[in-house]
Amino acid sequence: MKSYLTKICFALFIIAIGTFGCQKNEVALECVIVNLAADLGECNEDGSYRITINFTALNTENEKFDVFVRNNVLIGTYNLTDLPLTIPNFNPSGLEYDYLRVCMNDNQECCQEIEFMPPECESDECSIFDVVTTIGECTSENTYNLTIDFEVNNPGNDYFELWSRNQIYIGYYLLSDLPLTLENFEMSGFDYDYLNICINDVPDCCHEIEFMPPDCNGTGGDCEIFDVVMTIGECTSENTYNLTLDFEVNNPGNDYFELWSRNQIYIGYYLLSDLPLTLENFEMSGFDYDYLNICINDVPDCCHEIEFMPPECNGTGGDCEIFDLTTVIGDCVSTEAYTLTIDFEVNNPGNIFFEVYVRNNVLLDYYPLSDLPLTIESFELSGFDYDFIQVCINDVPDCCVEHEFMPPDC
Repeated sequence: MKSYLTKICFALFIIAIGTFGCQKNEVALECVIVNLAADLGECNEDGSYRITINFTALNTENEKFDVFVRNNVLIGTYNLTDLPLTIPNFNPSGLEYDYLRVCMNDNQECCQEIEFMPPECESDECSIFDVVTTIGECTSENTYNLTIDFEVNNPGNDYFELWSRNQIYIGYYLLSDLPLTLENFEMSGFDYDYLNICINDVPDCCHEIEFMPPDCNGTGGDCEIFDVVMTIGECTSENTYNLTLDFEVNNPGNDYFELWSRNQIYIGYYLLSDLPLTLENFEMSGFDYDYLNICINDVPDCCHEIEFMPPECNGTGGDCEIFDLTTVIGDCVSTEAYTLTIDFEVNNPGNIFFEVYVRNNVLLDYYPLSDLPLTIESFELSGFDYDFIQVCINDVPDCCVEHEFMPPDC
């Protein structure tokens, strides 16, 4: 009898353990980040400062974490093994408190945030901060409107430049244009799109930012060229160099693509299977940035334009020179203004912009060379027997030409 009772008790004990074990396995342990701390270090010369962060992550599904500052701006992705993590150049937000949010990568619900008083860091150097990107409407399956804004200390001039991934040049803008809307901004094809903002002619004054693009349903089957990469090779003469091109394409429709350089100069026709393709003895355009237009053969809407920095092959060929300046007088638009069309040729401009001045060195405006011939719709009469213009290549003060001409009788 005693043996029988012993067996029953043992069986009930095993059942209890099994039941407890099953219940324990059914409890899902959530990912949490705890004990987030920020240790502030010394200021840097550029006004940024050193910061070390540390925390404990429990029940994680991977070994990576993301660090964000205000406005959900991602500053980097790191491994848990990097902890404690030191960020040597943390840019202050300009607010009373700086802010960090740490999230486990691919799990935006497993986060912790912290605010802290920044050190008082002052700098005479140029710095870009408080960058904000605002995602607008999709304009196609692969493009959308993007608005950017930022603050800058000690820029040194009035202009800034933008690049997207793979150092693809977007354009050159006035700081007074901020906030700036980029229409039809092309998606990179990555989880995060990217911008590099630099103050013009201040190569050390840049700020990189990544941001989540909208879902424009860009898998709908249209042809798309993306992830274009240009690799600059060796100079082959003073004005030529080797250039290697590679890109990805969705839904090309055929096996061929074509290339053009500036001014729609046709380069050639190639197989997609030739990629990456090396163009030997690629000719410099004479501008700060060389250019390619890539199009899938017989798919006129499937193209991708790219600008890129050529190498220094000592091929400038001489000083900048403006020549053959012409003015064509148009109709009067009022008693004080008329239409004026100007055109000219230029050698070795060094960049792609020019400026137009009237008497007393008054700047009329600033234009790309590609706008030539340029029509000024309302050119004001000077009141003299002869009107006057001066044309100068931007940032090349010795490359100018003046012209006087008889105005119409308005």
